[in-house]
Amino acid sequence: GRVAEAGPAAVRVFCPAPAAGYTHRILLPEAHRVHCRRACIPGLAVPVLAPLEDIAAQVRTNLLGAMLAARAFMPLMAAGSRVLFVSSGFGLMGPAGYAAYSASKAGMITFAEAVRREVHARKIGVYVAVPADIDTPGHTNEMASAPEWMRRAAARGPLLSAEAAAARILRGCRGGRFVVYSDLSVRALALATRVLPRRLRDWSIDRLFPRP
Repeated sequence: GRVAEAGPAAVRVFCPAPAAGYTHRILLPEAHRVHCRRACIPGLAVPVLAPLEDIAAQVRTNLLGAMLAARAFMPLMAAGSRVLFVSSGFGLMGPAGYAAYSASKAGMITFAEAVRREVHARKIGVYVAVPADIDTPGHTNEMASAPEWMRRAAARGPLLSAEAAAARILRGCRGGRFVVYSDLSVRALALATRVLPRRLRDWSIDRLFPRP
């Protein structure tokens, strides 16, 4: 209601991702924040044989939630506004144990790409962040609840602080890049996906990330 009363000028930067609370807190000044009720979702590690309600919750929160939020706020956004979607490095690949999470985050990337084209004529900037692991309570809970084999991923490097991740994401948005990577490891994964033969890419990922 507060946003609707203020009109288009109130929505200058919008981040439609309930799981990205760190970007709301760090990127936006208090006057431009939109406080949303955080969704209660299961841990990120939701494999294909997880309970159906856990899989559905991942998709509702990570993908459908972003779609519906963008649809609700887009009419309020004026020229010069920016929309930031927060996906994940796992949206670029399908690691074992993260079937629902990686699928929903991959869907967010292509959704953001479509939205970017749809609002281009209105001069609204659309970006999608593809971060690696970030030091958040969600990551702590994920590691605590994940089976031992999922913690052996050789490619998961040191955690980024929420502040460092947000600063890099914001810097990328200001630079006008549609896809914003948080570090070199995710950028290398994106590059490998584009240039390596599929068989070689999959062979590399199979050795960098564990399987049951």
